[in-house]
Amino acid sequence: MAIPRWKQRRVEWVRAHERELRLLVLRMTPAELRALSRDEAVGKLLAVVEAWEAVTGRSQDLPRERLEEETTSTVKAHLAWYCSDEARALLAEVLVDLVQQVV
Repeated sequence: MAIPRWKQRRVEWVRAHERELRLLVLRMTPAELRALSRDEAVGKLLAVVEAWEAVTGRSQDLPRERLEEETTSTVKAHLAWYCSDEARALLAEVLVDLVQQVV
């Protein structure tokens, strides 16, 4: 049985964005967040932001230059948001819309 073309396009899209999608399912406990150094937090946040932007096509307005000016607690708060259920729900909505557009 052949896979319908619309399903095949969705599978191709997911495969093409697999690396970014894996970064977007970042899970960190509050203790893990607190244990991060500033450089580690900035690095993880930049990786997630770049993945988010690559998948959604939406700028998150968090360039490295801006993060260098932010306090460590603010950087960690940004990272905590990307690990939150709210961010996951928003991402799920965006991904559903994107995958439907692929059809």
